[in-house]
Amino acid sequence: MALRSRSYWPLWMAAFHLISVTTHAATIAQPALKPIIYFALQSFWSLPLLLAMVAGIMLDRRAGILPPSRPEPIDERTQVKDRLRAD
Repeated sequence: MALRSRSYWPLWMAAFHLISVTTHAATIAQPALKPIIYFALQSFWSLPLLLAMVAGIMLDRRAGILPPSRPEPIDERTQVKDRLRAD
């Protein structure tokens, strides 16, 4: 998904997640690693991941790449059709 996106933020998110997964692998390879260090590494890389996502979505919305968060209003005909299909 990150490679096919028109935006750069999914690629940054994937990179931060890969670093986080590498932390898991390092813990498996080195079981003597203290839990507090493991927790610190996991916590550290989760913050840039979330910041990249929030900043990317905000910038994409400003640029008009993503649709607005509010859906378009539904007219009465669509609501009637949906009710008939449900029955």
